[in-house]
Amino acid sequence: MKKAARVFLTLLLCTAAFAQPQRVPVKNVAVIETQIDERSGAASMINRAEVGVITNAIRSEAVNTLPRGRFNVMTTETVQAMGAAVLEECAEENCVIALGSKIGADYIVRAIISKFAENLTVSIEMYETEYGMLVATAPPVRTASLNDLLEKATVACAVMYKKFLETSGVPATLPAVVATMPESKPEPASVAQAPLPTDSVYTTETAPVLTAPTPLREPPRASVYVTGVSSVIGNTLSKAINTALMKTGIYAGMERIDEFVSGTPNDAQLISAGTQAGVSYIFAVNVSGQISVRIIDVKMAAVMAQISLDGQITAVNAAGIAKKIVDFILKSGPQLDAAVLASNQTAAGQQMMPDSEAITHFARAVSMKRVRTPYLLINNQNILNPAFINEGDYMSLWFLFANTLQEFYMQEAGFTMPLGLYNAVGVSWMMQGGKSYKATDSQGQEIGGSIVDQSHFIALTYACNVWGGLTVAGNLNIIAQNVANIDDEYNPKNEMRFGFGADIGLTYKLIHHQRFGNHMLGFSTNNIFNMIMDTDEKYSSALRISLLSDFWEKRVYYAAEFESTTKNMSWEINQKIGFNILRIFNLYMLAGLNPDGRLDHYGFAFGANMPGFFNGRDIEGMMQFVSVGNNEASHIIFYARTEFGKNRNVRHSEKVARSQ
Repeated sequence: MKKAARVFLTLLLCTAAFAQPQRVPVKNVAVIETQIDERSGAASMINRAEVGVITNAIRSEAVNTLPRGRFNVMTTETVQAMGAAVLEECAEENCVIALGSKIGADYIVRAIISKFAENLTVSIEMYETEYGMLVATAPPVRTASLNDLLEKATVACAVMYKKFLETSGVPATLPAVVATMPESKPEPASVAQAPLPTDSVYTTETAPVLTAPTPLREPPRASVYVTGVSSVIGNTLSKAINTALMKTGIYAGMERIDEFVSGTPNDAQLISAGTQAGVSYIFAVNVSGQISVRIIDVKMAAVMAQISLDGQITAVNAAGIAKKIVDFILKSGPQLDAAVLASNQTAAGQQMMPDSEAITHFARAVSMKRVRTPYLLINNQNILNPAFINEGDYMSLWFLFANTLQEFYMQEAGFTMPLGLYNAVGVSWMMQGGKSYKATDSQGQEIGGSIVDQSHFIALTYACNVWGGLTVAGNLNIIAQNVANIDDEYNPKNEMRFGFGADIGLTYKLIHHQRFGNHMLGFSTNNIFNMIMDTDEKYSSALRISLLSDFWEKRVYYAAEFESTTKNMSWEINQKIGFNILRIFNLYMLAGLNPDGRLDHYGFAFGANMPGFFNGRDIEGMMQFVSVGNNEASHIIFYARTEFGKNRNVRHSEKVARSQ
């Protein structure tokens, strides 16, 4: 009987042991700073800030690809904080592997940028540190464009990480397990020991913590730090996020840390600045290249969560991206105890939602960086191409109103007049801005008064048909900005800024044929030269090539436009096809492609033009709708134009008759 009891007890203990959850060790992956091969001359084509963006992309791809609970992604700050060699001086393979072993990394990922001919190349390798083995390499990347370099390097990393998982036998998805920290490795006496959970950088996807952080009992103080844009845009974005977060009732205050740090700091420098400023959390936002957001816990010296957002901040998606940033912070950042949060919100009369006025102000500020009309190829607009005004035979007046996100709007009006048979003049006015909003300090508290943010753009145009089908034209641009002085966070107010600029344009009529239709090629610049007085701010410039065609006695229309920015050479293609119905109604379909070859925006337009009721003169109206991205933003545009006066050919004939 006793023997049977012992057997039963043994089986029971074995069963209990096997019933325990499987414990899987977490492997540490260190993505070190991308190195520049100085001997190849690569430093002349890329700077340190741009290299940092590539490093962040490699690290983010590791976070997105390597399975949760099995791999922990460490940062450069972890390496430096534990007393290892300076990475920039550790170029040799053996040095990198030894460095990884010292800091407790099971795998090291490093990238080297070199120059070959006129191209930049990136080689990315992954090493196992225990035996110094090369376990994976990324496909070669070679391009002359920094944007392509970033995109292709990201794709190559994803391929490398997936190959590594396949060869190492780690499944892409794992069963439910209890993740444990790896056993400590023996460290040399010269290396300072530090608890891995404190120094490691985790994300919401890969952190080996299965329980949510304990809600805070007291509202913390935090700070937003933006890099990758000018100070005007950065300060505006910071204030938008600060105001939105203060409205939630979660935070006791939003502080500035720019007196303790500047430029593009790493995480260790941000943590040091946050400690000096007395904040518990820093929200680091980088908007150069791919947009990234990191939530840094200052006391734990760790990254709580990070995210990458596709695309770049532009006038059309600024508000949508700002809202995504705030939503990410609210979801993945520090959480306040529900009772404390409810008490704070009741006392302040606040609700847990982003502040739309502050975010809209940010959208307006971004849009001012570039005068960019959100409509497609309305042919007589001299802001698009000054040579277009020479295509009309009558004097004309036109007006346009555009609305985005219900807050941001644009208005345009213009007048054109032909001079004889070969010349024309015009003037147009464009205003971008939004409704006024109440002034607030850095804590989101109203301080009295209102802020208006508007920019006015006046173009004086002259066009001349110099030879055959060739017309050359130019714009003299006058700029007036009524913007908020956001440098004074305690007493923001409006101030006027003035500037000027110039653009050129030309058109050439390729074909004018009854059977084969009419086809005109255009080239123009947008803000190719501009200057805002008393500031270093400038509108972003661009080059535009367009093709305008009509067939079957103007019953079918087609237009295409290729536009490229001059700074980073990003581009987009816009197209439209239209139909004239019953010689009165016009219907258009619109679409645009981004540099990835994907659909960037789409829309439609419809309206009516009734020259038959106005002695051959155009009198038209049109409404256009354009949806951008994943419906993050949309434009609704109303356009009206009328012609009046005598035909330029009639006036020329009368002038000739009078001279005889």
